Amino acid sequence: MALFGYWFRYTCLMILRTKPAHDFARAAAEAYNLNFPDVTATLRDGARNFDVLQQRLDNDYAQVMRLLREANAAGDALETGMLKVHYAILHAASAVIRRVAPGKAAGALSHMSDTISHFAAVLGEQASVA
Repeated sequence: MALFGYWFRYTCLMILRTKPAHDFARAAAEAYNLNFPDVTATLRDGARNFDVLQQRLDNDYAQVMRLLREANAAGDALETGMLKVHYAILHAASAVIRRVAPGKAAGALSHMSDTISHFAAVLGEQASVA
């Protein structure tokens, strides 16, 4: 089970680190008023209001998922499914980490933001093709 968990986490991180030739995430963030770029910048600056930042990320995630469903632009089904599970795990882990080890909470939120950025890039790419 531990090996599966390691493989799953590693695969999700590799998906998120793979960047397309043109990144549409920033354009999608601006077009749909998403907060994840600001949250990422705030986390880099050392912010500690993690509850507010997670709420902003959760709102972005819900909006991006809704927009992807409406546009039928989910991309690769396996990749999308894995990243949805990854986000859900990070969401649950973030709540625990904020209570147990607040210094590590920024990392979980940063990975959540990266996941949203990936989905926003898929959405932005689909919008540019259309």
